[in-house]
Amino acid sequence: MEEEFALAVELAIQQLLKEPFAHAVRYRNVRIAHPKRFPYNIHFYIDEPNLTVVITAIVHSKRDPLRFFNRKS
Repeated sequence: MEEEFALAVELAIQQLLKEPFAHAVRYRNVRIAHPKRFPYNIHFYIDEPNLTVVITAIVHSKRDPLRFFNRKS
């Protein structure tokens, strides 16, 4: 099961790297991609000046994503 989850996340990341603008901005310039079969969301933003995709979190879809921005590092 863990290997299937890791593969699904890896495939979703590969896809979002190919077409990052295919995902709409959801909040605070963050976009969300979804791995197939698993109820998780990959939160990321596009750093256009540096031509980089930055993944900020991989969160279960039942969790509040804004909760992670309010925590201390």
